[in-house]
Amino acid sequence: MFLLPPEGTVFRHYFLAALFVFALAITACDDGNPAGMGDEPDDARRTIEGLITEYLPAVYSEMDSAGYAAALDTSYQFQLLPDDVDPHHPDQDCWDWTAEMTIAGRMFSGWLNQEAKRILTIELYLGEESRTALGSSYPGKPHDEVWYEVVALVDMTVVVWDGAGVGAGEVQPYIVLSRQEFVVRPDPKDQRKWVIVRQEDRPYLNKSAGGSGTDEISWGGLKTMFLFGDSYPISSK
Repeated sequence: MFLLPPEGTVFRHYFLAALFVFALAITACDDGNPAGMGDEPDDARRTIEGLITEYLPAVYSEMDSAGYAAALDTSYQFQLLPDDVDPHHPDQDCWDWTAEMTIAGRMFSGWLNQEAKRILTIELYLGEESRTALGSSYPGKPHDEVWYEVVALVDMTVVVWDGAGVGAGEVQPYIVLSRQEFVVRPDPKDQRKWVIVRQEDRPYLNKSAGGSGTDEISWGGLKTMFLFGDSYPISSK
């Protein structure tokens, strides 16, 4: 217990003001987080489950290019399904980090593709199904690091505006319902966090799941809608 300065004094007013500021500071610090743990979105990358099921769906759904880039290792590769490979470029079935970020930038910014289509919204859900530690023989893996292969269920709805063709000016929803293989490693820039080294597309599940008016598509098939020109911005394997 403490005594307040006499009422009506200048010192009493300063004292009460300081006490009020102190109380606000205590309230702001007590945000429910454990000591040393922040509430930044990037903190989800401190665990593999957080990277796959929280961080990646959040930045992809928010169409956040910078956040998405942070989830990918600089050696990232995306493996296309055979049906999504351009028959004129059969050797270009794997995208690198540069190609992935070029495509993601177009998707996230509302860029019009060659068919006058652009993405309006993305809603992505990822559920981890299995996780397997990879052996030392895995290509590119340093011997002193532990890498994991994660299989996740993808449920993604993408709303696309169509500015040409029969449905000109209308919106078209696409659904990606499939499994996906991710290879993850500790982030070389921050060993406390995880990044994706490789992603392998899987065929979509239950072709009739979308119902009338919804098109099913693979994740890679969706991305190929936003390639530019006659040749892919892809590096050879």
